[in-house]
Amino acid sequence: MSKIIDTQVQKARKIIEGLRNNQEALAAKGLSIDKLEDLVKDADRVLEASAKTEAMRAECSAQVKHTNALLDELKKDYATYRNLIRNNYPQEEWIRFGLMDKR
Repeated sequence: MSKIIDTQVQKARKIIEGLRNNQEALAAKGLSIDKLEDLVKDADRVLEASAKTEAMRAECSAQVKHTNALLDELKKDYATYRNLIRNNYPQEEWIRFGLMDKR
């Protein structure tokens, strides 16, 4: 969970506690138990959404690592074949093998 989300949920829980303790005094100001319960539900939904986000982030991170490993393998193989062509054929023939002359 991110620090921002954690901090905001802690603040919400703290104010919920204070509102519950002073419910009678705040009733005249328009605070009802239903509104207070909505705040509790909002905090719970944020925590649930944050947990899902963290799971997706972990999955995405694993996929990025896998993709980077595949890319490294592709680069290595490309370099091997590029060097094979460069070392065994004159520069004029490189285009025939799909290798552009970038010198």
